[in-house]
Amino acid sequence: RTQLEEKEIFRGFTLVDVGRRPAQEWLAYDRPELVVMAILGEHAPEESRQLVEAILEKLQQVCQSTTDLKKFTRQLLLLSRLRKLEDVIKTYSEKMPIHIDVEKDYLFNLGVKRTEEKAKKIIAELKRQMQEQIEGLSLQKRQAEEEKRRIEAEKRQAEEEKRRIEAEKRQAEEEARRKAEAERQASILRMSDKGIVPELIAEFLGISLAEVNACLSNKEK
Repeated sequence: RTQLEEKEIFRGFTLVDVGRRPAQEWLAYDRPELVVMAILGEHAPEESRQLVEAILEKLQQVCQSTTDLKKFTRQLLLLSRLRKLEDVIKTYSEKMPIHIDVEKDYLFNLGVKRTEEKAKKIIAELKRQMQEQIEGLSLQKRQAEEEKRRIEAEKRQAEEEKRRIEAEKRQAEEEARRKAEAERQASILRMSDKGIVPELIAEFLGISLAEVNACLSNKEK
């Protein structure tokens, strides 16, 4: 056959705004494919739970078999996502004498997949932050150790400088002592050469007589 009969020709359709029709009008039908549309019908937000319960009860009345009941309950679950009522549908459907395996639902699995991806991103971000914190602590530890080594090096340098100054001081004192002794001995010798007796030399220079005699003895030797 190459032509359609008049009754087979589709010439248009009637557009129905589901959301503008009261939910109770959809519930009045005896056809399950129309009853499930009640979830999209006009109703007060606080009546959502009662509406879900009414739809499920009506589906049990109008569905001819358990297979149909599962089919239209699953359709109701899909439509409920447009009203964000899928959790309510799941809660009430669990009380029905059928089992709806939501884990086989495409949108359910899509939601699980997105949740897993989001969780992976969160975990990755937490790991990155923890790694940055660990690296930050390691850097602070290295800086603290370097600062400790710097302070210890400065301390050693200060101690070495102190020892150097003390050595220079002792050396200067020794040189001053030797110079003063040499000057005393030179004075003793000069005064002795001028005929001054040792007792007067010792009194004049403020030293002991023994030191004067020792200096004169060394000269004679």
